[in-house]
Amino acid sequence: MMEESLDNIEYIQEVSFSPCGRFIASPFGYGIRLVSYDSNLYDYQTHMASRVHGMHKSAKGSDTVMPAHTFIDAAPLHDVTYCFGHRSLVLSTAFSPVGIQIVTGSKNGEIVFYEPVL
Repeated sequence: MMEESLDNIEYIQEVSFSPCGRFIASPFGYGIRLVSYDSNLYDYQTHMASRVHGMHKSAKGSDTVMPAHTFIDAAPLHDVTYCFGHRSLVLSTAFSPVGIQIVTGSKNGEIVFYEPVL
């Protein structure tokens, strides 16, 4: 579950997952918010809102097999850090495929690179 403040934000166009799967970068006003699934920076496996527990046929007479889900309460995410550097609202974020570098794009077309200290 991820809730964003609506102060100074028009909308969030895109969030991104880090290549290691432990972080999510989200546009946050004139910068980004970096969050993790827990304070120990573990991966997402324990925070999914549903889990596949088996397979079942989708309808009578159909050969289509669908996953059977168990829905659970999603655990809250934990703030890791905030990074600011834009002069306009940030709309998108992307992680580098290696390392923890993040690039952001803002409403005025500006691109900023970050290397957050964790």
